[in-house]
Amino acid sequence: MRPDAYPNLTERVEDPNNGCSRIVRCVHNEGYEVDLRVGRVYHMLPDPVGERRGFLRVVDETGDDFMFPKRCFLLLEAAHADVSPGSP
Repeated sequence: MRPDAYPNLTERVEDPNNGCSRIVRCVHNEGYEVDLRVGRVYHMLPDPVGERRGFLRVVDETGDDFMFPKRCFLLLEAAHADVSPGSP
């Protein structure tokens, strides 16, 4: 198991604005080469507690969500992103 993957963090809450996921692009995967692909677009689920701790909750190819360091991703504007999650 990944040292900082916490799929069952009980403090997870939904985005108070709209409950929607955001879109992020992986820009760094050192230490997570098996789990993340640089350039791939992922859904990010709202998790204020994780974000305060320096992590983002990201949905991987299996449909499960895991915590990864913020430094691994660039937040994309979903309305302006011309890619869909899972695309390389």
